[in-house]
Amino acid sequence: MRQLTNSERRLTLIFLALVFVVANAFAVNFLIKQKKLLQKKLVALRLEQLEARAWLADGDLWLKRKAWLDEKQPKSQTDGQESAKLLESLQQGARQQNITIGSQQLKDPRTTAYYREVAVQLEVKGRLDSVSKWLAGLQDPERFQAITSLTLKSDAEPPKVICTLTVARWYALP
Repeated sequence: MRQLTNSERRLTLIFLALVFVVANAFAVNFLIKQKKLLQKKLVALRLEQLEARAWLADGDLWLKRKAWLDEKQPKSQTDGQESAKLLESLQQGARQQNITIGSQQLKDPRTTAYYREVAVQLEVKGRLDSVSKWLAGLQDPERFQAITSLTLKSDAEPPKVICTLTVARWYALP
């Protein structure tokens, strides 16, 4: 093999230097992208850490709330009579306020990972003041009961109203 001339050596060195510069340019570009990606992840992790610290600071409050739920929330029964009991309590309250129940329908129970929901849809008719008083008594945190849907229309004989509502009650899972 013959020896390289000075100009060939120079061209080889220039070529190797150029390859080195281009490879470094690609490497620097890659490293800059990685740095930006890692900075974004770091910001996200710091925000997550702040959120976790906030939750930890409120830990006692949430433990008290959980204890209150465990103590107060009614337990789901195995006989599946929750819907009937809800309907019965709604009927009793309506009778006490002289409210007429036109139609009633038990909704399908819904179970989640944390509770069981039973609901009843009713159409009631009565005086506005009586219906208002009855509705105000339905929403009670101690009974884990709330009105989830409500439509109120004036009847043909004011001050009577027709109210269509859905009342739900939440039970703890056994």
